[in-house]
Amino acid sequence: MANMCYTCYMITGNQQQVNELYNLIEEEWRKNDSYFSDLDNIIVKMGAAPNEISGYGYVAWLELESPAELRMDIESSWAEMKEFRSILTKKFPEIKIYYTSEEPGSEYYITNDIERRYWTDVYCIDGPHGRDYYESLEGLIVSMQDDLSNCTLVTEEDCFAAADASDDWSLYKFEIAD
Repeated sequence: MANMCYTCYMITGNQQQVNELYNLIEEEWRKNDSYFSDLDNIIVKMGAAPNEISGYGYVAWLELESPAELRMDIESSWAEMKEFRSILTKKFPEIKIYYTSEEPGSEYYITNDIERRYWTDVYCIDGPHGRDYYESLEGLIVSMQDDLSNCTLVTEEDCFAAADASDDWSLYKFEIAD
């Protein structure tokens, strides 16, 4: 069984196209009487063939946050569904898609939100207190230093070295992608 990747998309741009996409997916939800819509069904409605995306995925959340901003959360196998994103931008050429994606089992943490407009997290740490996210190195250092009093953390490299040396910590940095 594949590890599940959680991707959150913020789709912005042409209000008519954003609303058309929202209505298309919402209609699929109502048809299935479910909040989970298989991506294969959605891309077929956009004129693409199911085999144009690899892996499996479904829409787990959909919300029109403003007339020209649509938030869509997708759970998929292994990684962010690049093919799905490509189909969306072909069908709706006047939209921009920002995303953040994580699949902890494969240590896959990625975003294309370079300016941090929608997702400000830079670091994710799994530690003794659960999973936490940090927008800055300073915040990460303060949090880790509280639990790791036996070492001094100054740089990002210090934080990664301390996490690697510990059985209780796993530290990840969101990589920037296209």
